Amino acid sequence: MQAKHMARTATAVFACKRGKDPEFLEMLVNALAETRAFATCRAVERYVDQDNPDVTVLWEKWEDRPSQEA
Repeated sequence: MQAKHMARTATAVFACKRGKDPEFLEMLVNALAETRAFATCRAVERYVDQDNPDVTVLWEKWEDRPSQEA
């Protein structure tokens, strides 16, 4: 029996200086478009801390671990 590749998820937390989130978001939009263009990228989602809008969490889902680490 051959082992199945399991999807890989990763998270990243970014804390911006107070009030700098709009600048960060502008940069992030371009970077995320490039990330989503990878054939092995299943999803990338951005979440904002409701209590501190200067904190962003990225959640990524990849086809497998080597793809995510590349």
